[in-house]
Amino acid sequence: MDYYFGAINKVGGRGTVGGGLHALHSLKDLITNCPRFLSAYKTSSCCPFPSSLHTLRLIGVEDMGTLESLSNLTSLTQLTIYYRGKDLRSDGLWDLIMRSQLSWLRVSAGPKFFVGSDPTRGIQDKYQGQLHRSIELELETDDVTGVLIAPICKFLSSFLTELSFNNNEEVKCFTQEQEDSFQLLTSLQKLQFFGCDKLQGLPKSINRLPNLKQLRIDHCPTLNSLPEDGLPRSLRLLILSFCGNEELVQKCINYVKNHPQIAIC
Repeated sequence: MDYYFGAINKVGGRGTVGGGLHALHSLKDLITNCPRFLSAYKTSSCCPFPSSLHTLRLIGVEDMGTLESLSNLTSLTQLTIYYRGKDLRSDGLWDLIMRSQLSWLRVSAGPKFFVGSDPTRGIQDKYQGQLHRSIELELETDDVTGVLIAPICKFLSSFLTELSFNNNEEVKCFTQEQEDSFQLLTSLQKLQFFGCDKLQGLPKSINRLPNLKQLRIDHCPTLNSLPEDGLPRSLRLLILSFCGNEELVQKCINYVKNHPQIAIC
């Protein structure tokens, strides 16, 4: 049986394209693992969820295709997408960021989610002068390659304040294109690398992030050095957690000795 779980309402049964959950006007938080329910909206102009949602967690979104069916969620503040398939694309995500109250986004959505995505195409002209809030966004993702492209980083540059690359098992180092894109994230204040098993070095362009205050390295056993040009002058806290590499720990300790404005823990 398909199921829906909300912090305010619990509903069992199967959704239909005509109705969905729109009648649940007080629903604020929802976790759904209902691929059949969501696939019914792939070619429909209807939206499956009520606009009252603040938090949405999508698990197993087979055949959903894109996020365009979420366009009515203007009150959304937190969105989690967890799907290990290959057919989900990011279409609709960038409009959702601009139109909603989204401040926290977690994406683990397969290798094609960000492929070919260009959020700068038409977005700036479309929403110029229409924003009624100051956007600050936190992003967690396992897709280092998908996110670190110029169009996406340019779009996120003015409001992405926290970025966490989690559980990436492929990336060893950063290409020049990724380095160039990474330095566009000028609003970034907190950066984390967690569970990046093969990562050998941090982005060299990290020292060009003018507002970075906190860097956390967590469960990255093969990371053994700091960038040659050092860390940003704005950095105030360096966190090493279960890094498994004494060489890196010692290098960080030595670096902090010469940069007393940085605390290490």
